[in-house]
Amino acid sequence: MEGWKSYLQDPGAGNALISKANPQMGAEQIAFGIAQMKKYQLVTGGDAITDGIGIITRPRLKKTWDMLVKNKLIDASKVPFEQTYTLDMVKDAGVMP
Repeated sequence: MEGWKSYLQDPGAGNALISKANPQMGAEQIAFGIAQMKKYQLVTGGDAITDGIGIITRPRLKKTWDMLVKNKLIDASKVPFEQTYTLDMVKDAGVMP
């Protein structure tokens, strides 16, 4: 979570690593990606506003689960929803945007 916060504040070092790992991704493409993440608040919006970057909530997971079941990507009869996740690792992270 700290990495996302740091990257969005000053992406220079992260961009250098991205460019090194993927030389085909140019600076303009990386800049576009960052702009879109900021514009749509993909990292800092939603529940992150109040609970911190990377927060996962049961309602959000349930919504995703329901979509996956509806589209037959998960067989709900084989694995109960409550056994598919834990909130223990992120509930107290508290890295605010």
